[in-house]
Amino acid sequence: MALVLLLTVYVPTFALVAALHLSMTHAVPGAAILFALVHFAVGPWTAAAALVLGVLAGELRRRSGSVIPAVLVHVIFNLPGLLMAMR
Repeated sequence: MALVLLLTVYVPTFALVAALHLSMTHAVPGAAILFALVHFAVGPWTAAAALVLGVLAGELRRRSGSVIPAVLVHVIFNLPGLLMAMR
């Protein structure tokens, strides 16, 4: 599910910003806000954490030029919750 959202929401946000010739300084917060809104259905604390993760992942994407570091951070970020759910 997360990969689907990444590919359908987060990555296209960067593509849209590029198509509109806006700077990445607008893309990162915009994508982070969208990422938080998608996670708001789980709860406000999850949305707040997603906002922080979205900024971090967006900045990694901007600096590296690749979405791979952002995906890895997302996996690492979700790992504790996954392990807790498996208990």
